[in-house]
Amino acid sequence: MLGAKGKFTKTPANGGGAGASTGTYVFTRYSPVAGMLVLTFTDAADAGQTAYVQVTFKSAAGGTYFTSSFDNTGTLTDTSTGPFTLK
Repeated sequence: MLGAKGKFTKTPANGGGAGASTGTYVFTRYSPVAGMLVLTFTDAADAGQTAYVQVTFKSAAGGTYFTSSFDNTGTLTDTSTGPFTLK
């Protein structure tokens, strides 16, 4: 969940563990329908991990995403794609 003042909470935690991962985010708009969300993890278990989420809006309510996740050494650890809906 993206919160106020550039902070986020991801449940479940990275790696599917119990609890939640937390950190900060920045969103940059690249066109009227697309942008990049950069998540920087700051909780003790995930510190230094970064996820880049490219979003493309198909409507005001949602669209599709592509995510590239990197560990604290900059190594690609995961990619995923799919639909998203704003709540």
